Amino acid sequence: MVEATYARLGYIDEKATVFVLRVAFAFLAAASLFALVATLTHIKVANTAATYVTALSAIINAVAAWHYNEIVKVRAGQPITVDSEWMIDALRCVAKHPRLQPPSPTPASKPRPPPHGPRPLENGRRHSDWAVTMPMLVLKLYALINNPEHDLLLGSVDVSALCATLMILLGAYSRLGLDELYNYKGMSRVGFAVGILAYLGSVALLVLLLVDLANAYSGVENATTLVFAFFLVWPGYALVTFVAIWFRQSAITERYPKDIALAKDVCFAALDVFSKAVFAWHSCSAAFGVQVLGSR
Repeated sequence: MVEATYARLGYIDEKATVFVLRVAFAFLAAASLFALVATLTHIKVANTAATYVTALSAIINAVAAWHYNEIVKVRAGQPITVDSEWMIDALRCVAKHPRLQPPSPTPASKPRPPPHGPRPLENGRRHSDWAVTMPMLVLKLYALINNPEHDLLLGSVDVSALCATLMILLGAYSRLGLDELYNYKGMSRVGFAVGILAYLGSVALLVLLLVDLANAYSGVENATTLVFAFFLVWPGYALVTFVAIWFRQSAITERYPKDIALAKDVCFAALDVFSKAVFAWHSCSAAFGVQVLGSR
């Protein structure tokens, strides 16, 4: 019993962000419930346009809250490894991953299960969350503008939402499929080039989305300054990703650097809470005749 306790204490510092992740979960879950109540309030008075916005808010925050609940399970239940960070969603069970298969038993030993059992992927869940919530955020932002005749670089709101999903998928390919380009020296030239192009394509789509949204909101007389912050904060995700990729190149061990993993936890949690939970409170408070952060 004592030996097992000290074994767990050996990587207690890797659990440093569990509290932060749980706080993020609480904020997002609370925002989802608040948006749900706002939705029911708008339904009662037959306000269709406002119902659409608040319903999107409820779904966005519910999906994000689920995602943080799953990440907490991963962080609390296992140490930080390359596989726990980057294995794709289809390979959720570590026991089925070829790199983590336990050695074949010998006559003198008994087969043992993997040390931490089946483990879901943390970053795969991040991207599965963003692939759903990002297009919904785009739809929500344009619904708040309520100006379908506005000219967009991407053509239409539907195309913008589709590009938001494509943006996430391209970024996920570089981060997850190619392990943040960590082993770029061992990659083929074609594979490396595709990874770079995927990342640059993701950034290009982000820029187009931001330009369209900024232009659209610039023509709205009653748009508050804070609304711009809810989507102009999106480059923060790309910046955190770039910094993680940059610092991983200097890692000389196969073990995933815990400082990078924990820093991403904090940064992404802050970005998600602001762009989703705070945005929900801002956009849904009007259902109760209250202004939050300058909402109308």
